[in-house]
Amino acid sequence: MSHHRHFAEEGNSQEQFRVSSRVEIIAILRALAADNVLVTVFYGGREKFIVTRLLAVNPQFEEIVFDGVASSTANNAVRYAVDLNVHAFHHHIKITFDSDYAEPTLFEDEPAFRMRLPKSVIRLQRRADYRARAPVLSAPAVMLPGDGGLECLKVRISDISCGGLSFALLAEKASVERGKIYYGCKLDMPQVGEIEVGIEIRYVGAFKDGAGRPMRRFGCKFLRISSTSTTLIQRYINQTDVDRRKTVANM
Repeated sequence: MSHHRHFAEEGNSQEQFRVSSRVEIIAILRALAADNVLVTVFYGGREKFIVTRLLAVNPQFEEIVFDGVASSTANNAVRYAVDLNVHAFHHHIKITFDSDYAEPTLFEDEPAFRMRLPKSVIRLQRRADYRARAPVLSAPAVMLPGDGGLECLKVRISDISCGGLSFALLAEKASVERGKIYYGCKLDMPQVGEIEVGIEIRYVGAFKDGAGRPMRRFGCKFLRISSTSTTLIQRYINQTDVDRRKTVANM
């Protein structure tokens, strides 16, 4: 069975979960962007994909904008692909939609690419998808340097892309503020290695964990990151995503 046929048959079995309301679609996609959710864009069946983030939803231009990818080869492949499939997991819900068009653009003066706003999305909650969200490799961690003699803060990363990362803290311990910049952060990725990066806090959101405790989620953009470091991050992302999909395939 070809990869495209497999995708088509999988889609046919999920038609009952299709959302076609424009208002709902925009809300779903904006939630992905607001929470810095990791997004996988398949451009060649199951074997060829990039991992990125949804940066903006612009219904007035009928477009959605994704973070650019470090690899020019992958960017070109996505640009000229005629069969794109986008997957994301958000609060244990799988979000997926198809596109036949992507082109490079800029977002806040940084490389990005855009697609047409989808006419419909599949919104699916299944046990297999829930389990697929759990990282097969240990989660990476980042060490934020302390200010004014304060201790360094080590936090576990909830997800990561070549453009940035996100993490969560208990609200009572969250002294980090939007716009804050940290240089000399140590990012430790299991089985890949440690790199030094700068980060800027670009997004702060509130939620409650499973125990009902107030939490804060932080979305961060990388600053002054080398091409070597970007390559290591991409390697970690690819390995994590491949292992995640293998886990689902073996269920």
